[in-house]
Order: sequence, then structure tokens, then C-alpha cells
Amino acid sequence: MRVDFALLALSGSTGAVESRRRFDLLQAQGSDPACCVRDPHLWLWASDASALKQTEALTLCGHVRLDNRAELLADLGPDQGVEGTGSDALPDLDLVLQLCAKRGPEALTRISGSFGLALWQGDSACLTVVRDHFGICPLYLGAQDGQLVIASDLRLAAHLDARPLVARADTVSAYLAGFEESETRTVYAGLDRLPRAHVLTWRPGSTPQTQRYWQLVMPEPMPLPDAAPALRAALQRAVALRRGDPAKTGCMLSGGLDSSSIAALATAPASAPAATARKPLRSFSFVYNKSDSFDESPFIAEVNQHIGADPVLIHIERGPQPEDLPQLVEEQFDLCPAPGLLKSRRIYAEARAQGMEALLDGHGGDEVISHGYLRLAELASQGAYLTLWREMRGAARIYGEPVLEPYLAYLYRHAPLRRRSVRRRAIGWIGRRIEGGRTSNTNTLALLHPEYRAAQDVDGRKERADEAFSPSYGPPDERRAHLRTISAPVMVRAFEVLHRSAAAQGIEPIYPFFDRALVELCLRVPPEGKLRGGWSRRVLREAMAGSLPPRVQWRPDKANFNTEVAGFVLAYLDDPDRARRIEQRLQAIVDLSVFWDWYALMRNGPSKESAAVVQVLWQAIYLAAWLERLDHWNACQREGTLW
Repeated sequence: MRVDFALLALSGSTGAVESRRRFDLLQAQGSDPACCVRDPHLWLWASDASALKQTEALTLCGHVRLDNRAELLADLGPDQGVEGTGSDALPDLDLVLQLCAKRGPEALTRISGSFGLALWQGDSACLTVVRDHFGICPLYLGAQDGQLVIASDLRLAAHLDARPLVARADTVSAYLAGFEESETRTVYAGLDRLPRAHVLTWRPGSTPQTQRYWQLVMPEPMPLPDAAPALRAALQRAVALRRGDPAKTGCMLSGGLDSSSIAALATAPASAPAATARKPLRSFSFVYNKSDSFDESPFIAEVNQHIGADPVLIHIERGPQPEDLPQLVEEQFDLCPAPGLLKSRRIYAEARAQGMEALLDGHGGDEVISHGYLRLAELASQGAYLTLWREMRGAARIYGEPVLEPYLAYLYRHAPLRRRSVRRRAIGWIGRRIEGGRTSNTNTLALLHPEYRAAQDVDGRKERADEAFSPSYGPPDERRAHLRTISAPVMVRAFEVLHRSAAAQGIEPIYPFFDRALVELCLRVPPEGKLRGGWSRRVLREAMAGSLPPRVQWRPDKANFNTEVAGFVLAYLDDPDRARRIEQRLQAIVDLSVFWDWYALMRNGPSKESAAVVQVLWQAIYLAAWLERLDHWNACQREGTLW
């Protein structure tokens, strides 16, 4: 169920007239007085009374789904609970409120799970706001003229903040260039994010202060034989904690390794209370015509049969159409890097129609488990040439790819060969030709207008972002790359994009792979546990032995929807009116000659090169549609009807 909340913090009794008026409009949306709290310094609003709880001295507002409930109940003690129900019946938000009453606001940094919470201590006039460890639950804030706005939704934050909506050029240019450089900045000037694993504190008359309360760090590696059993136990625990009521919690199932693993463990006996017969798992899947290259219905059917699920199959007769884009833009209210949402958002609507309130989602499995491909560069840099050859030969057998050329390319880039040796000169001669053959005229930055690119220092900013967040930056180190991938700002952006799409249909997405204990364990898996014998994510495949059909457990690939997105881009640009509007909106941002050259490349060029430009052209199209819609949103903002 979708629950939104917002707060308006005021340093004095005067000012913020427009924001106060808009808060009154929020309160008028619901008649339940329990959905709103007004204090001389702080006004709180929630779309549902379940998201706002009070004691005599404390008010707690927001969303929380706890992972460490048993630990917190033990800390709370047997004498605390709700009279007549027992502490086990205590909703998560009530449990956290009671813990704050006992331990103070620092209790907010002891909880684990997905959460975005605001705690107001009325007696000491102190506000504490916290966001979960991985940024699963979004929190936005705007500060101006003695007021502070915090909200669970970007549009809600903008509405209550009341300022005109002005696009940030740095965020727009980074979006179009395909990199993330900040975890705090949104696309709107004056509106920011509270970063993941951060806590904000504020008192009337003071400036809000934020600080990190947790940091993902590199642990010591575990012995390889321990990895698969430990992963199995940790993932099963993560799924069991999130399984919920089968009548209200389903599972997205694509037929790939990640979603299939989540579905299988959601039906495992350990996921159910003892002596309790649970309903079959309700799985939700897209299926296509059998002639489509990305149809995964055989894998989906095999998994459903293997785990005894109750499947809901959503038949896709055609790919996303140009007329689908305005609805996605309106839903997101933000720049969106995910063309797949044009279609996948339908799964949330179907789940809601089937009575679901939440969906287990395998999102993040690639990043949390790690494919381990950087191990190949590690082996080359360590001079382990025979092991590298064996790994690449295994991958060649599995994926049907050549082995000699990429093997020599790895040696050329990473091998510690003597500077003037014959071997180095020979490999260098071959490697330069391999690298030269891969040179493409589809560098993402080339799409930007030269003057805009220079004015925004896009090249320098991208280089700095790569240095800070790119897994491939620096000497080859698979475990370091794994940590950087999970810690990159793009991970938080993905959660926000998915949250908006699911929340629009009243669905809460649940991500078992982003269990804190599981993530920390996966970072302990040695590189050879992730890539071995040519098999990527080897540790997860071994961990799921017996729980998945072997054909799914050892799938070497997953569906590639690039051709579907390419079809959407071509159909969108084939319309002269849409093409004209794109040129009008992007002429000062995009080099239109490159834009149309890449359009021609998509339509007629070599498949590998045309595939490289699909995503960036889609983002250019989305940006033009977003800029066009921005005029409408500003009109709504002036009228006070944005939310």
C-alpha cells in the first residue's frame, strides 16, 4: 500500500505563508485527524494514519520494514509491548517509537531494513530524520527562508516547498552523458536527497545538520568452501524476513537466476511458520510470443512448476509504444534512465488488481552477488596466465564466444610484462589492433552540444565521477570493484525510480538482495567464488542447488530487451511532429547532427554499434518529453495543484 508523508519545519511563528497554505491542502485531502500533527515549530502529515504515531512526548512519522525486529524486541524488553496484544503483535512503526521512547533518537540508527523516518521530540523541539542503509526508501528535502520541507516523494516535496521548478543543468547533463556524480542533488534546484545511511537533525533557528551513521566497508574474505552454504543461509533468511502475508505479497518472476532464486526461497519450508500451511506463492511474469527472442516463458513455467507457485502471466503482444511515454514522465516527475519501465510498470498494476500490496523483487542480484568479471583482469595483472586462459576458455564454451582475441586483449591491458621484452612488443602489436578494431564513434559524450558540454565541464565531471565510483577505475581488484558498485549513487537512483513506479499502483517493492547482512556476506566471497570455470555468479548458482531447475540454475544468459527499446526509439522519431519538438527542446543541449547520425545508425548500421546508442537516444527522447512537461508542472506549481 502506498503511504506518503511530509513535514514542514518552521523556525518561527511567521513566514512560510505559501507552504503553510499548501500544508492545509494536504490536510484537507483526508478527514482522519490522526493523519496530521501541528506543533508551533513542526507540522506533520501522512496519507494514512498508520504512518504517524505518537506518545506524550514523541511523534514518529514515515515508513519502516524491519530486518532486525527480534533484536529490537529483545532490547525493548518483555514489559513494553501493547497491552492485551503482546509485543509480537506490535507493528514495526510502533516498535520503533517505543524504542525511541526508551533509548532516545539514537535508536533510529540501530534499526535495519528499509525505512524513511522522522522523529519529533516536542519537549526539546528536536527533529531527527533518518534514511535506511541502502536508500531503498526515498527522502527529499528543501530548505529556504527559515523553513525546512521533508517528504517521501519528490513531487510532494516540490509542492510543499512552493518554489518554481527549475531544472539543474549539472543533473541534466550528467543524465544525458550517462553518469551519476552526486547522491544528494535532484534534478530540481533547491531540492535535495537525504543520502542513504544518513541522519539529519534540526532545531528551530538552526541549520539542518546531516551525518553518516553507517558505512559499507571491505570485510576480510571467507574461505571459498564456506561461500555457497553461507550465501544460501543468508539469502533464505533475507527472503523469510520479507515474505509477509502470501495473500498480499507476491513475487516478480522473470525466469532469470535472481528472481527465480527469490521465488524458490519464498516457497521454501524455512520461509513459513512451523505447522502453518501457507498459500502458494503468487508469481507475476511477462510472457511474449514464442517467436520473440526475449521470450522466457519456458524458464518461467519450469520455475513455477518446480516451486508450486500460483502464476499470473501477463501476455505482451507488442512492445512499448510512443504514446506510453507521457504517462511514464508524469509518473516519474524526474529524469528516468530505465526504458524498461515503459512496460514493466504494468506488472505493478496487475499485482494490485490481484489484491497484492507488495512484491518481492530480484532487483540488485547482479550488483550484490557480482558477476566477478574483473577477476580476469586481476589474473592478467598477477601474471596468472594459465588460470586466465582456463577461465576464458570456460567462458568461451559457455557463451559461445571466441577466446584468443579477448585473452590477448587482457594481456595487452594488464599483464606485468617487461617493458622491452619481445613478448610485450608482440602482445602490444596485437593488442593495439584489437583495441583499434573496437573503436566506435558512439562515445556518449559526443551527443552533447560542444558549447553545452564545455560550459558544463562534462568531460571533467565524468572523469571525476569515474574516479570516485567506477568499478573499473584503478588497478584490477574484483572485491574493491564489487564494493564500489554497491556504493555508487546510481544504486540509490534505481531504487527511487522503481519506488515511484510501484507506488503509483499502490505496491511496495521488496528487495531481499539488499539485506544488510547478505550484502556484507557477499563482499566476503573471494573472486574465484564469483567467477570460476567460466561461470559468472558461481556462488549463487551453487547455493541454489536443488532449489531451482538445473536449466535455470545454470542459465548462461538473460533476456536482452535492447531490440525492443530500439523499436520504441525508431517509432518515436519516425513521427515528424515528435522529431520537431525534440529538436526544439534539445537544440542547445544536444548536437543534433550527431543525434540524427545515430538515429540513422540505429536504423541501418551494424548491430553492435547501433546497440551502443539505444540507451542514450532513449534518454534524449525522455529528456525532451520531461522538459516539455516541466512547463505544465510549473503552471500547476503556481496554482498550488502540483500534488
